[in-house]
Amino acid sequence: MTTQPLHHCAFYGSSHRRFLLLPTSSDGLTLRISSPCPSIIAYQWDRLTDLNRFDSPNVDMGKMEGAVEKLVYLIFESADRSGNDLRAMLLETVVPHFKRLNVRGARLNVHDEEVYAGKPQVESNLRKGPPIRAMLNFWMDSADQRGPCEDALSSSVEGGHAGYLVVESCPLVHEVQPGERTPGVNQITCINRRPDISYETFLKIWQQEHREVAIELQSTVGYVRNVVVRTLTENAPAFDAVVEETFPIEALTDQRALYDYAESEEALALSVARMMESCERFLDFEPMEMNFMSEYVMEET
Repeated sequence: MTTQPLHHCAFYGSSHRRFLLLPTSSDGLTLRISSPCPSIIAYQWDRLTDLNRFDSPNVDMGKMEGAVEKLVYLIFESADRSGNDLRAMLLETVVPHFKRLNVRGARLNVHDEEVYAGKPQVESNLRKGPPIRAMLNFWMDSADQRGPCEDALSSSVEGGHAGYLVVESCPLVHEVQPGERTPGVNQITCINRRPDISYETFLKIWQQEHREVAIELQSTVGYVRNVVVRTLTENAPAFDAVVEETFPIEALTDQRALYDYAESEEALALSVARMMESCERFLDFEPMEMNFMSEYVMEET
């Protein structure tokens, strides 16, 4: 296999594009595309991008059809607005406009009536304005082409939106059916590192050590990490990452179901304590925002 080193870039698969990472040395990776895999994702990033601490990955250029970028838009809306009304507006007005703009892999997460039974969302006192009620994420050839997408959001969403260019990684890939609601519930959490630890330490604890704890303790069926490269819209909250976690629908109202169907109250308490201890090692809880949402995967045109 012929490879070519690409320096200072990070390469990852996505929830709709897959590739296999094969370690080749202490300072590099060889990426081999698993069939079928239309492309791999490349980002130029001037800070730590390589989640596995490899700075000079090698890529099979013959398999690479083109680099694309993932964009995430948080949608703010009054808590008084019906979630089903918000969902209908986004699906019927905004998403079709996006499709005409040649975006790919579009997914909508929205706090609709399917998830109302869950506990109240976590809001931060540091940010003023309406809560995060939905999230749109999609892929484009270049984030430079995003203008018409933001115009569509601005003309349809009263509470505003915040855009981010992100690097996606998927420790757990969940089954989806384009055109339908994904089974279960998606927990969308916007996170920041503790100010007293370095960015590199934050990534190491979160993506290596905490990941193992979270997957062991909770009934997670899907896990997507979106590490923020930069903000795309003015006055966007300065989050370090947006996390998407999918759980069984029972987790909305039953904490034991959330914690891998804990066998007893004592086992549940131990799991919660371990999870909090792990989170406290790397997270700043003050700016954190979280909400339960339904996920809708758009059909490709």
